Amino acid sequence: MTDEVPHDADEEERETVAIRRAPKFSMFMLCGAILGLIATFVVVGLNPIDAEVGYSATFGYFALFFIPIGVLLGALVAIFLDRRSTKRESKVVAGKLDVRVEDEPSNKAKKNKK
Repeated sequence: MTDEVPHDADEEERETVAIRRAPKFSMFMLCGAILGLIATFVVVGLNPIDAEVGYSATFGYFALFFIPIGVLLGALVAIFLDRRSTKRESKVVAGKLDVRVEDEPSNKAKKNKK
């Protein structure tokens, strides 16, 4: 437990806030990058590989294109879902209390002894 005693609130501020479920853009972009990597595996795996170039060079070349495209598509999906969530937001009134907390005199004496 704490040694502090809360006092009455000085004043309360009220304001209207919007509550909505917004997507996490970074997660959508990461999923898009992973899907781009999987698409790279599929495209490189289904096509014949040039013996002079090799599998890893071909995979790296296609990954340079498919991963950024996947990130872009993930970001576009997140933007679409974010715009959709703004239509379903609800407005509520929230209050903010300013509360002072002071130590009791007996607690200050205990702290000084330590």
